[in-house]
Amino acid sequence: MSPVSCDRLYRADPFLTRFEARLNSIVPLGDGTLAIEMDRTAFYPTGGGQPFDTGSIAGLPVVDVREEDDGRIVHVARAADGRLPRAGDVVEAAIDWARRFDHMQQHSGQHILSRAFVLDADAATRSFHLGESVCTIDLDLAAPGEALMRRAEATANSVIGADAPVQVTLRPAGEVPSAPPVRPGALL
Repeated sequence: MSPVSCDRLYRADPFLTRFEARLNSIVPLGDGTLAIEMDRTAFYPTGGGQPFDTGSIAGLPVVDVREEDDGRIVHVARAADGRLPRAGDVVEAAIDWARRFDHMQQHSGQHILSRAFVLDADAATRSFHLGESVCTIDLDLAAPGEALMRRAEATANSVIGADAPVQVTLRPAGEVPSAPPVRPGALL
């Protein structure tokens, strides 16, 4: 049986903070939380270098959002006393904008800083972690000196200062390995 499709609103509009959706399913998890699936979502699940969004669905606090192996988006919300929504209900949902915007800025900043290290030291990014209070970038660089760090910082700051628009391109999975990560000249 194939999963029920979920329209990923965050792909078309990462600035969307409020939306309505129909509940496909709502299942108690036994720990005071509910697994909620909807026909559409603006909640970003953990993945792609960014943690999940928080917010609310039908007034219930969302504490986790994940994409399952079969592509379903599961929103984990704390159950509340009183009336719970049911499958088929159309509900209002809201994204915690402060958290989303912080993650967007850090994620975009990582791309800019990673590209600066490629240009200034030919050092590729091995991994990236965006956490609640710390963001780390692991570079393919044995010993970055102070001068290199400052040069890469200056390069990244020049891009940020230019206030260029951020553009997101979605490609089919089969095209990703052969596609360049950044169009030549597009970032720096």
